[in-house]
Amino acid sequence: MRVVNDMGITDIFVQVVVGGYAYYKSNILSRSQYLSKISGADYDPLDSLVRACEGTPVRIHAWVNTLLSWSLSDPPDSLRHILYAHPDWFIRDINNQSMADYSYNKWKDLRLEGLYLDPINPDVRAFLIQICQELASHYPVEGIHLDFIRYPGILWGLPNNDEAAVLAGTDADIALWCNLVNYARMNVFERWLIWHAWRLTRNRQWTISQIVTDLGITVEQHALKKDCRLSTAVFANPALFRYSFAQDWTQWRHDLYFPVIMSYTPNITLFSDYLNFAVYHRFDALIGIGFLWPDMSNTALWQENAVRNMNGAGVCYFDFTRVDTMRDIAEWKQGAPQEESLVTDSTRYEAVADIFIERPHPTHVEKGKPLVAWGEDLRFAAFLLSLSMNPTRDMVRMGLMREEFVDLISQDAAAFEYLDRVVFPLGNELVEPPTRKVRFTFLPWIIGDSLVVIEQAKETFDFVDHALLYPTACDAFTKAVFAAQESHKDMLLTPAGIYVFVVDSIYDGGKIVSRKDVPPEVLPVFTYWTIKRRAVKIIGSAD
Repeated sequence: MRVVNDMGITDIFVQVVVGGYAYYKSNILSRSQYLSKISGADYDPLDSLVRACEGTPVRIHAWVNTLLSWSLSDPPDSLRHILYAHPDWFIRDINNQSMADYSYNKWKDLRLEGLYLDPINPDVRAFLIQICQELASHYPVEGIHLDFIRYPGILWGLPNNDEAAVLAGTDADIALWCNLVNYARMNVFERWLIWHAWRLTRNRQWTISQIVTDLGITVEQHALKKDCRLSTAVFANPALFRYSFAQDWTQWRHDLYFPVIMSYTPNITLFSDYLNFAVYHRFDALIGIGFLWPDMSNTALWQENAVRNMNGAGVCYFDFTRVDTMRDIAEWKQGAPQEESLVTDSTRYEAVADIFIERPHPTHVEKGKPLVAWGEDLRFAAFLLSLSMNPTRDMVRMGLMREEFVDLISQDAAAFEYLDRVVFPLGNELVEPPTRKVRFTFLPWIIGDSLVVIEQAKETFDFVDHALLYPTACDAFTKAVFAAQESHKDMLLTPAGIYVFVVDSIYDGGKIVSRKDVPPEVLPVFTYWTIKRRAVKIIGSAD
Protein backbone atom coordinates (compact mmCIF):
# COMPACT_ATOMS: atom_id res chain seq x y z
CA MET A 1 0.00 0.00 0.00
CA ARG A 2 3.05 2.30 0.23
CA VAL A 3 3.03 3.03 -3.50
CA VAL A 4 -0.74 3.53 -3.43
CA ASN A 5 -0.39 6.12 -0.68
CA ASP A 6 2.67 7.85 -2.20
CA MET A 7 0.95 8.26 -5.56
CA GLY A 8 -2.42 9.27 -4.17
CA ILE A 9 -4.21 6.37 -5.85
CA THR A 10 -7.96 6.43 -5.20
CA ASP A 11 -9.13 3.45 -7.28
CA ILE A 12 -7.61 0.09 -8.18
CA PHE A 13 -8.86 -1.91 -11.15
CA VAL A 14 -7.84 -5.50 -10.44
CA GLN A 15 -8.09 -8.24 -13.07
CA VAL A 16 -10.27 -11.06 -11.81
CA VAL A 17 -11.36 -12.70 -15.08
CA VAL A 18 -8.48 -13.30 -17.49
CA GLY A 19 -8.29 -15.79 -20.34
CA GLY A 20 -11.56 -17.43 -19.34
CA TYR A 21 -10.24 -18.15 -15.83
CA ALA A 22 -11.21 -16.70 -12.45
CA TYR A 23 -8.91 -14.96 -9.98
CA TYR A 24 -11.64 -15.12 -7.36
CA LYS A 25 -13.87 -17.86 -5.93
CA SER A 26 -16.25 -18.58 -8.77
CA ASN A 27 -19.01 -21.10 -9.32
CA ILE A 28 -19.01 -20.29 -13.05
CA LEU A 29 -15.37 -20.16 -14.13
CA SER A 30 -12.44 -22.47 -13.48
CA ARG A 31 -9.79 -21.24 -11.06
CA SER A 32 -6.82 -19.66 -12.83
CA GLN A 33 -4.28 -22.32 -13.79
CA TYR A 34 -1.49 -19.89 -12.86
CA LEU A 35 -3.07 -19.16 -9.48
CA SER A 36 -3.48 -22.87 -8.80
CA LYS A 37 0.26 -23.38 -9.24
CA ILE A 38 1.42 -20.64 -6.87
CA SER A 39 -1.18 -20.57 -4.07
CA GLY A 40 -3.43 -22.71 -1.95
CA ALA A 41 -6.93 -23.67 -3.04
CA ASP A 42 -8.54 -21.32 -0.51
CA TYR A 43 -6.65 -18.19 -1.57
CA ASP A 44 -8.93 -15.54 -3.08
CA PRO A 45 -6.94 -12.58 -4.50
CA LEU A 46 -9.99 -10.35 -4.90
CA ASP A 47 -11.16 -10.94 -1.34
CA SER A 48 -7.64 -10.33 -0.03
CA LEU A 49 -7.37 -6.99 -1.81
CA VAL A 50 -10.83 -5.88 -0.67
CA ARG A 51 -9.89 -6.69 2.93
CA ALA A 52 -6.53 -4.92 2.63
CA CYS A 53 -8.31 -1.74 1.54
CA GLU A 54 -10.96 -1.80 4.26
CA GLY A 55 -10.89 1.39 6.28
CA THR A 56 -9.03 3.26 3.53
CA PRO A 57 -10.44 5.60 0.86
CA VAL A 58 -9.21 3.25 -1.90
CA ARG A 59 -12.00 1.85 -4.08
CA ILE A 60 -11.76 -1.58 -5.76
CA HIS A 61 -13.13 -2.37 -9.22
CA ALA A 62 -13.34 -5.99 -10.42
CA TRP A 63 -11.80 -6.05 -13.92
CA VAL A 64 -13.33 -8.59 -16.32
CA ASN A 65 -11.89 -9.53 -19.70
CA THR A 66 -15.26 -10.13 -21.29
CA LEU A 67 -15.09 -11.44 -24.86
CA LEU A 68 -11.36 -12.24 -24.98
CA SER A 69 -11.23 -15.77 -23.61
CA TRP A 70 -7.78 -17.18 -24.34
CA SER A 71 -4.43 -15.60 -25.21
CA LEU A 72 -1.60 -18.04 -24.49
CA SER A 73 0.40 -20.22 -26.87
CA ASP A 74 -0.46 -23.45 -25.03
CA PRO A 75 -4.08 -24.58 -24.67
CA PRO A 76 -5.89 -24.27 -21.32
CA ASP A 77 -5.21 -26.88 -18.63
CA SER A 78 -8.75 -27.21 -17.34
CA LEU A 79 -11.21 -29.29 -19.35
CA ARG A 80 -13.93 -27.02 -17.91
CA HIS A 81 -12.46 -24.06 -19.78
CA ILE A 82 -14.86 -22.42 -22.19
CA LEU A 83 -12.65 -23.30 -25.17
CA TYR A 84 -13.41 -26.98 -24.54
CA ALA A 85 -16.86 -26.69 -22.99
CA HIS A 86 -18.35 -24.31 -25.57
CA PRO A 87 -16.26 -24.09 -28.76
CA ASP A 88 -19.46 -23.09 -30.58
CA TRP A 89 -19.48 -19.81 -28.61
CA PHE A 90 -16.40 -18.45 -30.39
CA ILE A 91 -16.67 -15.83 -33.10
CA ARG A 92 -16.25 -16.63 -36.80
CA ASP A 93 -14.26 -14.67 -39.34
CA ILE A 94 -15.03 -13.55 -42.88
CA ASN A 95 -14.08 -17.04 -44.13
CA ASN A 96 -16.58 -18.59 -41.68
CA GLN A 97 -13.76 -20.11 -39.63
CA SER A 98 -14.31 -20.21 -35.89
CA MET A 99 -11.65 -18.70 -33.65
CA ALA A 100 -11.89 -21.90 -31.62
CA ASP A 101 -10.04 -23.52 -34.53
CA TYR A 102 -7.33 -20.85 -34.79
CA SER A 103 -3.77 -21.88 -34.10
CA TYR A 104 -1.60 -19.69 -31.90
CA ASN A 105 0.40 -18.66 -34.97
CA LYS A 106 -2.73 -17.61 -36.84
CA TRP A 107 -4.10 -15.22 -34.26
CA LYS A 108 -0.64 -13.85 -33.51
CA ASP A 109 0.02 -13.24 -37.22
CA LEU A 110 -3.30 -11.39 -37.42
CA ARG A 111 -2.07 -9.21 -34.52
CA LEU A 112 -4.98 -10.21 -32.34
CA GLU A 113 -4.86 -10.41 -28.56
CA GLY A 114 -6.23 -13.94 -28.57
CA LEU A 115 -9.49 -15.82 -29.09
CA TYR A 116 -12.83 -14.00 -28.80
CA LEU A 117 -16.34 -15.12 -27.99
CA ASP A 118 -19.17 -14.10 -30.31
CA PRO A 119 -21.16 -11.25 -28.72
CA ILE A 120 -24.25 -11.94 -30.80
CA ASN A 121 -24.61 -15.42 -29.28
CA PRO A 122 -27.32 -15.25 -26.56
CA ASP A 123 -25.52 -17.92 -24.52
CA VAL A 124 -22.39 -15.74 -24.45
CA ARG A 125 -24.40 -12.76 -23.27
CA ALA A 126 -26.07 -14.84 -20.54
CA PHE A 127 -22.62 -16.12 -19.51
CA LEU A 128 -21.28 -12.56 -19.10
CA ILE A 129 -24.36 -11.54 -17.11
CA GLN A 130 -23.80 -14.47 -14.73
CA ILE A 131 -20.16 -13.50 -14.17
CA CYS A 132 -20.97 -9.84 -13.45
CA GLN A 133 -23.85 -10.83 -11.18
CA GLU A 134 -21.62 -13.24 -9.25
CA LEU A 135 -18.93 -10.60 -8.71
CA ALA A 136 -21.26 -7.74 -7.84
CA SER A 137 -23.37 -9.81 -5.42
CA HIS A 138 -20.51 -11.57 -3.59
CA TYR A 139 -17.87 -8.85 -3.23
CA PRO A 140 -18.28 -5.30 -1.84
CA VAL A 141 -16.55 -3.70 -4.84
CA GLU A 142 -17.12 -0.17 -6.09
CA GLY A 143 -17.46 -1.26 -9.68
CA ILE A 144 -17.28 -3.93 -12.37
CA HIS A 145 -14.84 -2.98 -15.13
CA LEU A 146 -15.33 -4.45 -18.62
CA ASP A 147 -12.36 -4.90 -20.92
CA PHE A 148 -12.40 -6.29 -24.47
CA ILE A 149 -16.06 -5.41 -24.78
CA ARG A 150 -15.76 -5.19 -28.54
CA TYR A 151 -15.26 -7.13 -31.75
CA PRO A 152 -11.69 -8.17 -32.64
CA GLY A 153 -11.88 -6.27 -35.96
CA ILE A 154 -13.97 -5.54 -39.03
CA LEU A 155 -13.60 -9.09 -40.43
CA TRP A 156 -15.22 -10.92 -37.52
CA GLY A 157 -18.85 -11.39 -36.58
CA LEU A 158 -20.23 -10.65 -40.05
CA PRO A 159 -23.20 -12.47 -41.59
CA ASN A 160 -22.39 -15.44 -43.78
CA ASN A 161 -23.78 -13.97 -47.00
CA ASP A 162 -22.76 -12.43 -50.32
CA GLU A 163 -22.76 -8.83 -49.09
CA ALA A 164 -20.26 -9.62 -46.33
CA ALA A 165 -18.06 -11.31 -48.94
CA VAL A 166 -17.15 -7.86 -50.31
CA LEU A 167 -14.48 -7.93 -47.57
CA ALA A 168 -13.29 -11.51 -48.16
CA GLY A 169 -10.40 -10.89 -50.57
CA THR A 170 -6.76 -10.16 -49.79
CA ASP A 171 -6.85 -6.95 -51.81
CA ALA A 172 -9.92 -5.78 -49.88
CA ASP A 173 -7.70 -5.11 -46.86
CA ILE A 174 -7.90 -1.41 -47.73
CA ALA A 175 -11.24 -1.59 -45.91
CA LEU A 176 -9.82 -3.02 -42.67
CA TRP A 177 -9.46 0.49 -41.27
CA CYS A 178 -10.94 3.83 -42.26
CA ASN A 179 -11.07 7.43 -41.12
CA LEU A 180 -12.47 10.57 -42.72
CA VAL A 181 -9.34 11.61 -44.64
CA ASN A 182 -8.48 8.06 -45.61
CA TYR A 183 -11.90 7.58 -47.21
CA ALA A 184 -11.49 10.72 -49.33
CA ARG A 185 -8.24 9.36 -50.81
CA MET A 186 -9.69 6.02 -51.93
CA ASN A 187 -10.90 5.13 -55.41
CA VAL A 188 -14.56 4.40 -56.14
CA PHE A 189 -14.32 0.63 -55.67
CA GLU A 190 -12.53 1.04 -52.35
CA ARG A 191 -15.09 3.56 -51.15
CA TRP A 192 -17.84 1.11 -52.13
CA LEU A 193 -16.22 -1.45 -49.82
CA ILE A 194 -16.35 1.09 -46.97
CA TRP A 195 -20.03 1.71 -47.72
CA HIS A 196 -20.71 -1.98 -47.22
CA ALA A 197 -18.49 -2.21 -44.14
CA TRP A 198 -20.53 0.63 -42.62
CA ARG A 199 -23.82 -1.09 -43.36
CA LEU A 200 -22.55 -4.39 -42.01
CA THR A 201 -21.15 -2.95 -38.79
CA ARG A 202 -24.32 -1.20 -37.64
CA ASN A 203 -25.75 -4.43 -36.23
CA ARG A 204 -22.43 -5.16 -34.56
CA GLN A 205 -22.50 -1.75 -32.84
CA TRP A 206 -26.03 -2.40 -31.59
CA THR A 207 -24.97 -5.81 -30.25
CA ILE A 208 -22.13 -4.39 -28.14
CA SER A 209 -24.31 -1.53 -26.93
CA GLN A 210 -26.99 -3.98 -25.81
CA ILE A 211 -24.49 -6.11 -23.89
CA VAL A 212 -23.22 -3.05 -22.01
CA THR A 213 -26.81 -2.10 -21.17
CA ASP A 214 -27.62 -5.62 -19.94
CA LEU A 215 -24.48 -5.78 -17.79
CA GLY A 216 -25.06 -2.29 -16.41
CA ILE A 217 -28.59 -3.21 -15.33
CA THR A 218 -27.28 -6.46 -13.82
CA VAL A 219 -24.73 -4.62 -11.69
CA GLU A 220 -27.29 -2.01 -10.69
CA GLN A 221 -29.76 -4.68 -9.53
CA HIS A 222 -27.43 -7.14 -7.79
CA ALA A 223 -24.51 -5.20 -6.33
CA LEU A 224 -23.77 -5.45 -2.61
CA LYS A 225 -22.78 -1.79 -2.67
CA LYS A 226 -25.58 0.54 -3.66
CA ASP A 227 -23.33 2.88 -5.65
CA CYS A 228 -21.44 0.11 -7.49
CA ARG A 229 -21.09 1.12 -11.16
CA LEU A 230 -20.07 -0.39 -14.44
CA SER A 231 -17.04 0.96 -16.29
CA THR A 232 -15.56 0.04 -19.66
CA ALA A 233 -12.09 0.17 -21.20
CA VAL A 234 -12.59 1.82 -24.60
CA PHE A 235 -10.45 3.10 -27.45
CA ALA A 236 -9.80 6.81 -27.80
CA ASN A 237 -9.72 7.03 -31.61
CA PRO A 238 -13.21 7.02 -33.18
CA ALA A 239 -11.87 5.43 -36.38
CA LEU A 240 -10.97 2.43 -34.24
CA PHE A 241 -13.85 2.21 -31.80
CA ARG A 242 -16.62 3.05 -34.28
CA TYR A 243 -15.38 1.45 -37.49
CA SER A 244 -13.02 -1.40 -36.61
CA PHE A 245 -14.35 -2.62 -33.26
CA ALA A 246 -18.06 -1.61 -33.23
CA GLN A 247 -17.46 -0.12 -29.78
CA ASP A 248 -19.29 3.21 -30.06
CA TRP A 249 -19.18 4.13 -26.38
CA THR A 250 -20.51 7.62 -27.12
CA GLN A 251 -23.91 6.04 -27.81
CA TRP A 252 -24.13 3.77 -24.76
CA ARG A 253 -26.47 4.62 -21.88
CA HIS A 254 -24.65 7.24 -19.83
CA ASP A 255 -26.49 6.42 -16.63
CA LEU A 256 -25.25 2.82 -16.56
CA TYR A 257 -21.50 3.17 -17.01
CA PHE A 258 -18.51 5.47 -17.28
CA PRO A 259 -15.69 5.04 -19.81
CA VAL A 260 -12.00 4.58 -19.11
CA ILE A 261 -10.37 5.92 -22.27
CA MET A 262 -7.30 4.01 -23.47
CA SER A 263 -5.55 7.17 -24.68
CA TYR A 264 -2.18 5.46 -24.62
CA THR A 265 0.48 7.33 -26.58
CA PRO A 266 3.87 8.96 -25.92
CA ASN A 267 2.90 11.73 -28.36
CA ILE A 268 1.43 14.70 -26.49
CA THR A 269 -0.10 16.16 -29.68
CA LEU A 270 -2.14 13.02 -30.21
CA PHE A 271 -2.90 12.72 -26.50
CA SER A 272 -4.37 16.24 -26.52
CA ASP A 273 -6.71 15.19 -29.32
CA TYR A 274 -7.76 12.10 -27.41
CA LEU A 275 -8.36 14.17 -24.30
CA ASN A 276 -10.42 16.86 -26.05
CA PHE A 277 -12.54 14.26 -27.82
CA ALA A 278 -13.16 12.24 -24.65
CA VAL A 279 -14.08 15.19 -22.42
CA TYR A 280 -16.38 16.60 -25.11
CA HIS A 281 -18.36 13.35 -25.23
CA ARG A 282 -18.17 12.27 -21.57
CA PHE A 283 -17.20 14.71 -18.83
CA ASP A 284 -17.01 11.78 -16.39
CA ALA A 285 -14.51 9.78 -18.45
CA LEU A 286 -11.32 8.61 -16.80
CA ILE A 287 -8.37 9.26 -19.10
CA GLY A 288 -6.01 6.33 -19.44
CA ILE A 289 -2.26 7.00 -19.44
CA GLY A 290 -0.16 4.07 -20.62
CA PHE A 291 3.31 3.33 -19.28
CA LEU A 292 4.05 1.29 -22.40
CA TRP A 293 7.16 3.07 -23.70
CA PRO A 294 10.61 3.70 -22.19
CA ASP A 295 11.19 7.03 -20.42
CA MET A 296 7.44 7.61 -20.13
CA SER A 297 7.54 9.22 -16.70
CA ASN A 298 7.83 12.89 -17.77
CA THR A 299 5.33 12.44 -20.58
CA ALA A 300 2.84 10.83 -18.20
CA LEU A 301 3.23 13.75 -15.80
CA TRP A 302 2.52 16.22 -18.62
CA GLN A 303 -0.54 14.18 -19.62
CA GLU A 304 -1.83 14.07 -16.05
CA ASN A 305 -1.52 17.85 -15.77
CA ALA A 306 -3.30 18.25 -19.12
CA VAL A 307 -6.26 16.26 -17.78
CA ARG A 308 -6.30 18.35 -14.62
CA ASN A 309 -6.24 21.59 -16.64
CA MET A 310 -9.23 20.34 -18.65
CA ASN A 311 -11.12 19.63 -15.40
CA GLY A 312 -11.21 15.97 -16.35
CA ALA A 313 -12.72 13.41 -13.99
CA GLY A 314 -9.34 11.78 -13.37
CA VAL A 315 -6.61 9.61 -14.83
CA CYS A 316 -6.11 5.86 -14.83
CA TYR A 317 -2.60 4.46 -15.20
CA PHE A 318 -1.89 1.27 -17.11
CA ASP A 319 -0.57 -0.66 -15.48
CA PHE A 320 0.41 -0.77 -11.79
CA THR A 321 3.57 -2.85 -12.24
CA ARG A 322 4.98 -0.51 -14.87
CA VAL A 323 3.99 2.59 -12.91
CA ASP A 324 5.68 1.20 -9.81
CA THR A 325 8.95 0.54 -11.68
CA MET A 326 9.04 3.42 -14.19
CA ARG A 327 7.74 6.37 -12.21
CA ASP A 328 10.07 8.36 -9.96
CA ILE A 329 7.82 9.63 -7.16
CA ALA A 330 10.27 12.32 -6.03
CA GLU A 331 10.65 13.64 -9.58
CA TRP A 332 6.89 13.47 -10.02
CA LYS A 333 6.32 15.85 -7.14
CA GLN A 334 8.56 18.51 -8.68
CA GLY A 335 5.97 19.51 -11.26
CA ALA A 336 5.40 19.35 -15.01
CA PRO A 337 8.33 18.96 -17.44
CA GLN A 338 9.01 21.38 -20.28
CA GLU A 339 6.79 20.64 -23.25
CA GLU A 340 9.73 21.12 -25.63
CA SER A 341 11.39 18.01 -24.21
CA LEU A 342 8.45 15.74 -25.06
CA VAL A 343 7.35 13.94 -28.22
CA THR A 344 5.09 15.98 -30.51
CA ASP A 345 4.00 15.62 -34.13
CA SER A 346 3.89 18.86 -36.10
CA THR A 347 3.18 17.08 -39.41
CA ARG A 348 0.14 15.11 -38.27
CA TYR A 349 -2.36 17.70 -39.46
CA GLU A 350 -0.80 19.04 -42.65
CA ALA A 351 -2.88 19.73 -45.75
CA VAL A 352 -4.07 16.67 -47.68
CA ALA A 353 -3.95 16.42 -51.46
CA ASP A 354 -5.42 13.91 -53.93
CA ILE A 355 -8.90 13.68 -52.44
CA PHE A 356 -11.85 12.31 -54.38
CA ILE A 357 -9.65 12.05 -57.48
CA GLU A 358 -11.85 9.28 -58.85
CA ARG A 359 -15.55 10.16 -58.92
CA PRO A 360 -18.46 7.84 -59.71
CA HIS A 361 -19.78 8.05 -63.26
CA PRO A 362 -22.55 10.69 -63.53
CA THR A 363 -24.83 8.14 -65.21
CA HIS A 364 -24.51 5.82 -62.22
CA VAL A 365 -25.23 8.69 -59.84
CA GLU A 366 -28.40 9.67 -61.69
CA LYS A 367 -29.62 6.08 -61.93
CA GLY A 368 -28.91 5.54 -58.24
CA LYS A 369 -30.58 8.64 -56.79
CA PRO A 370 -34.11 7.16 -56.76
CA LEU A 371 -32.73 4.04 -55.06
CA VAL A 372 -31.26 5.78 -52.01
CA ALA A 373 -33.42 5.39 -48.91
CA TRP A 374 -34.47 8.72 -47.44
CA GLY A 375 -31.62 10.13 -45.35
CA GLU A 376 -29.27 7.18 -45.99
CA ASP A 377 -26.69 9.35 -47.77
CA LEU A 378 -26.71 11.84 -44.88
CA ARG A 379 -26.32 9.02 -42.36
CA PHE A 380 -23.31 7.74 -44.30
CA ALA A 381 -21.80 11.23 -44.40
CA ALA A 382 -22.40 11.63 -40.66
CA PHE A 383 -20.72 8.28 -40.02
CA LEU A 384 -17.62 9.27 -41.99
CA LEU A 385 -17.43 12.60 -40.17
CA SER A 386 -17.75 10.73 -36.87
CA LEU A 387 -14.55 8.81 -37.65
CA SER A 388 -12.57 12.03 -37.15
CA MET A 389 -11.55 13.43 -33.78
CA ASN A 390 -11.88 16.91 -35.27
CA PRO A 391 -14.01 16.98 -38.47
CA THR A 392 -13.70 20.77 -38.89
CA ARG A 393 -9.91 20.57 -38.89
CA ASP A 394 -9.93 17.65 -41.33
CA MET A 395 -12.23 19.55 -43.69
CA VAL A 396 -9.75 22.42 -43.71
CA ARG A 397 -6.90 19.98 -44.37
CA MET A 398 -8.78 18.63 -47.40
CA GLY A 399 -9.81 22.09 -48.60
CA LEU A 400 -13.51 21.22 -48.47
CA MET A 401 -16.55 22.99 -47.12
CA ARG A 402 -18.86 20.65 -45.24
CA GLU A 403 -21.59 21.19 -47.84
CA GLU A 404 -19.17 20.11 -50.59
CA PHE A 405 -18.29 16.99 -48.65
CA VAL A 406 -21.93 16.04 -48.09
CA ASP A 407 -22.63 16.51 -51.81
CA LEU A 408 -19.71 14.24 -52.71
CA ILE A 409 -20.95 11.57 -50.30
CA SER A 410 -24.49 11.87 -51.68
CA GLN A 411 -23.07 11.17 -55.14
CA ASP A 412 -21.17 8.20 -53.77
CA ALA A 413 -24.25 6.82 -52.02
CA ALA A 414 -26.35 7.07 -55.19
CA ALA A 415 -23.67 5.37 -57.30
CA PHE A 416 -23.22 2.67 -54.67
CA GLU A 417 -26.94 1.91 -54.57
CA TYR A 418 -26.94 1.57 -58.35
CA LEU A 419 -23.84 -0.62 -58.20
CA ASP A 420 -25.48 -2.85 -55.60
CA ARG A 421 -28.53 -3.38 -57.80
CA VAL A 422 -26.37 -4.37 -60.77
CA VAL A 423 -23.86 -6.55 -58.91
CA PHE A 424 -26.31 -8.40 -56.66
CA PRO A 425 -27.72 -11.01 -56.57
CA LEU A 426 -24.79 -13.04 -57.83
CA GLY A 427 -26.65 -16.18 -58.81
CA ASN A 428 -25.10 -19.65 -59.05
CA GLU A 429 -22.13 -18.90 -61.31
CA LEU A 430 -18.97 -17.64 -59.64
CA VAL A 431 -15.57 -16.55 -60.93
CA GLU A 432 -12.60 -18.62 -59.84
CA PRO A 433 -9.97 -16.43 -58.14
CA PRO A 434 -6.24 -16.65 -58.86
CA THR A 435 -4.12 -19.17 -56.97
CA ARG A 436 -0.51 -19.66 -55.96
CA LYS A 437 1.35 -22.91 -55.39
CA VAL A 438 3.89 -22.31 -52.66
CA ARG A 439 6.53 -24.23 -50.71
CA PHE A 440 7.39 -22.87 -47.29
CA THR A 441 8.94 -23.36 -43.87
CA PHE A 442 7.90 -21.62 -40.67
CA LEU A 443 10.52 -20.73 -38.05
CA PRO A 444 9.12 -19.63 -34.66
CA TRP A 445 10.88 -16.89 -32.75
CA ILE A 446 13.35 -17.84 -30.06
CA ILE A 447 12.66 -15.71 -27.00
CA GLY A 448 15.44 -13.19 -26.53
CA ASP A 449 17.35 -14.18 -29.68
CA SER A 450 15.44 -13.09 -32.78
CA LEU A 451 18.65 -12.45 -34.75
CA VAL A 452 19.45 -16.17 -34.66
CA VAL A 453 16.07 -16.95 -36.26
CA ILE A 454 16.56 -14.27 -38.93
CA GLU A 455 19.98 -15.69 -39.86
CA GLN A 456 18.53 -19.19 -39.93
CA ALA A 457 15.78 -18.01 -42.28
CA LYS A 458 18.32 -16.45 -44.64
CA GLU A 459 20.15 -19.77 -44.89
CA THR A 460 17.01 -21.92 -45.26
CA PHE A 461 16.33 -23.53 -48.64
CA ASP A 462 14.64 -26.67 -47.35
CA PHE A 463 10.88 -26.13 -47.55
CA VAL A 464 8.98 -28.74 -45.54
CA ASP A 465 5.41 -27.63 -46.34
CA HIS A 466 3.46 -26.81 -49.47
CA ALA A 467 0.03 -25.36 -50.21
CA LEU A 468 -2.32 -24.10 -52.90
CA LEU A 469 -3.48 -20.68 -51.76
CA TYR A 470 -6.39 -18.46 -52.73
CA PRO A 471 -6.26 -14.69 -52.04
CA THR A 472 -8.31 -14.90 -48.86
CA ALA A 473 -8.58 -12.26 -46.17
CA CYS A 474 -7.55 -12.96 -42.56
CA ASP A 475 -4.21 -14.47 -43.55
CA ALA A 476 -0.95 -12.49 -43.43
CA PHE A 477 1.03 -15.28 -45.09
CA THR A 478 -1.36 -15.50 -48.04
CA LYS A 479 -1.12 -11.75 -48.58
CA ALA A 480 2.68 -11.97 -48.72
CA VAL A 481 2.55 -14.91 -51.13
CA PHE A 482 0.33 -13.02 -53.58
CA ALA A 483 2.69 -10.05 -53.47
CA ALA A 484 5.74 -12.23 -54.22
CA GLN A 485 7.38 -13.11 -57.54
CA GLU A 486 7.45 -16.61 -58.96
CA SER A 487 10.51 -18.82 -58.27
CA HIS A 488 12.03 -16.28 -55.89
CA LYS A 489 12.81 -17.00 -52.24
CA ASP A 490 11.01 -14.60 -49.89
CA MET A 491 10.60 -14.11 -46.16
CA LEU A 492 7.72 -12.80 -44.09
CA LEU A 493 8.38 -11.69 -40.51
CA THR A 494 5.30 -11.99 -38.31
CA PRO A 495 4.66 -11.70 -34.56
CA ALA A 496 4.82 -15.51 -34.30
CA GLY A 497 7.93 -16.13 -36.39
CA ILE A 498 9.29 -16.11 -39.95
CA TYR A 499 7.83 -17.71 -43.06
CA VAL A 500 10.42 -18.63 -45.68
CA PHE A 501 8.78 -19.46 -48.99
CA VAL A 502 8.98 -19.81 -52.76
CA VAL A 503 6.05 -19.39 -55.16
CA ASP A 504 6.29 -22.28 -57.61
CA SER A 505 3.46 -21.35 -59.95
CA ILE A 506 0.90 -18.62 -60.57
CA TYR A 507 -2.59 -19.22 -61.92
CA ASP A 508 -4.65 -16.16 -62.87
CA GLY A 509 -8.05 -17.77 -62.38
CA GLY A 510 -11.09 -16.46 -64.23
CA LYS A 511 -12.86 -19.74 -64.94
CA ILE A 512 -16.63 -19.78 -64.36
CA VAL A 513 -17.67 -22.39 -61.79
CA SER A 514 -20.92 -23.45 -60.17
CA ARG A 515 -21.46 -22.22 -56.61
CA LYS A 516 -22.40 -25.73 -55.47
CA ASP A 517 -19.01 -27.05 -56.60
CA VAL A 518 -16.99 -24.59 -54.50
CA PRO A 519 -15.68 -25.94 -51.15
CA PRO A 520 -17.29 -24.05 -48.24
CA GLU A 521 -13.95 -22.90 -46.80
CA VAL A 522 -13.13 -20.91 -49.97
CA LEU A 523 -16.66 -19.88 -50.97
CA PRO A 524 -16.22 -16.34 -49.55
CA VAL A 525 -13.15 -15.62 -51.72
CA PHE A 526 -14.85 -17.03 -54.84
CA THR A 527 -17.78 -14.77 -54.03
CA TYR A 528 -15.51 -11.77 -53.49
CA TRP A 529 -13.73 -12.32 -56.78
CA THR A 530 -17.05 -12.49 -58.61
CA ILE A 531 -18.22 -9.29 -56.91
CA LYS A 532 -14.98 -7.48 -57.68
CA ARG A 533 -14.96 -8.45 -61.35
CA ARG A 534 -18.54 -7.26 -61.81
CA ALA A 535 -18.11 -4.06 -59.81
CA VAL A 536 -14.85 -2.94 -61.44
CA LYS A 537 -16.31 -3.54 -64.90
CA ILE A 538 -19.39 -1.45 -64.10
CA ILE A 539 -17.41 1.36 -62.43
CA GLY A 540 -15.32 1.71 -65.57
CA SER A 541 -18.32 1.96 -67.88
CA ALA A 542 -21.22 4.33 -68.46
CA ASP A 543 -23.82 1.55 -68.36
